[in-house]
Formats: sequence, structure tokens, C-alpha cells
Amino acid sequence: MQAGDVLIASDCVAEAMPLYAHALLAATAVRAGLDAVPETGAAIWLYGDLVPRGVVSADDAAVLLRAQALAMLADVPMALAMQVRDDARRFVET
Repeated sequence: MQAGDVLIASDCVAEAMPLYAHALLAATAVRAGLDAVPETGAAIWLYGDLVPRGVVSADDAAVLLRAQALAMLADVPMALAMQVRDDARRFVET
């Protein structure tokens, strides 16, 4: 999270997005009681396993997938990056 914050502050928005996406995935794995993120795609893992079991909410799953989608872009608007940053911070801290 801190590395992403430094990159955002340095206006390196696209570089920060993968860090936030990774932080969200890692925090999700911890919530699920796993040492690592499964090899299956995140959407399948989230909506096929974790949301039905109540490990994460559908809203949290959407936040994670949005972060992953933005992590693939070369140009991310600062407003979206700030939302992802705030969502990641909230998710990781709870």
C-alpha cells in the first residue's frame, strides 16, 4: 500500500494500480484463510467461491476486479486511482 501511495503522490498513477490490485488480492487471500491467491482467475475465485460463502461481499469483489482492470491500463485518471487507493486502504485495514 505504501509503495502505491508514493507512486500516486509522484503522479505515477498507472504504476500504482498493480500494487493496489495486489494488495487487495493478498488481503482477500488472508480473509479466506489462504497463504496465497489461488491460480484460478480472480473473478471465478471471488464470485464462484468467496462471495457465496460470505468471505467478501459482492461490492468488495467489484472493487477488487475494478482495481485489476485499471492495473492493465497505461493511462488511469487520477480520480479513479484515488478511489482505488481509498478502497484498497479500507479493505486491507478491515
